[in-house]
Amino acid sequence: MTDTSIAAAHVATNDLRVGSVISRSGAVLSRHFLPFFIVAAIADSPTLLIASMQTTEPIEPSEALSRVLWASLGVVLRVVLSQFCDAIILHAAFQDMRRRPVRLVESFNVGLSRFVPLVVIAFVQSFLIVLVMILVTIPFTLYTILPLGGIAVVQMGLPILVVTIPGLILYTMWFVGLPACLVERLGPWTSLRRSRKLTTGYRWKVIALALLLPVVDAGRSKVIAPVLTDLAGPIAGLTGQLIWTGVTVAFTGIVFAVTYYDLRVIKEGVDIEQITVVFD
Repeated sequence: MTDTSIAAAHVATNDLRVGSVISRSGAVLSRHFLPFFIVAAIADSPTLLIASMQTTEPIEPSEALSRVLWASLGVVLRVVLSQFCDAIILHAAFQDMRRRPVRLVESFNVGLSRFVPLVVIAFVQSFLIVLVMILVTIPFTLYTILPLGGIAVVQMGLPILVVTIPGLILYTMWFVGLPACLVERLGPWTSLRRSRKLTTGYRWKVIALALLLPVVDAGRSKVIAPVLTDLAGPIAGLTGQLIWTGVTVAFTGIVFAVTYYDLRVIKEGVDIEQITVVFD
């Protein structure tokens, strides 16, 4: 049985299965590991700029300001490159699912044609998630400075949990906003609303995916980098961290594509060719 028929049999059950999404995403990555890895490594390259601006040594105020500005530039570049490279990976993943050749130049052109709305949706999504988390933080911040037992609440970790939940809910609702923007040629806000509609009824499954991806990515700083640094030095640790980051970034982009595909098939009964006809 081909991967296409397996996917069709899966979505015929009208259920989004986390295990199936993960396994099929891994299969797509394994078939085109090198091009996906190259794109993902480029997306994460501003991280080096951000890391180079960090220091534990005392510095002059002027140099501190310069480092902050350069680090801020690195963050902006990271968001822009990450979103653009995710679009390239998305198109390449859809081409693989269609049994079409994966050509990075073609995927680059498709992503470039949607560059502005893709970047805007990244900043809108990030801004709103951060804003909501800040607004939720304010009551707990006020509570901790009043003599009402706030310290006990902080020690229990409750504020962290409460602050994280609204951001996670929004991230889950907008999980497939990027592929909706790329495939359906929607504007930033319309793409987020489209994602909210597609994920309705399957939010718990999407939350599982949303929680799993950061856990996998955390392996680079919690496991890979420390182990390699202890065994072979800081250069080996940094190299291993960059390689792991490239793999996880590529895998995450493919998960977006597969999840979007499954939700479209389950909810609308379309097939991969109908979904991606816009690329022809």
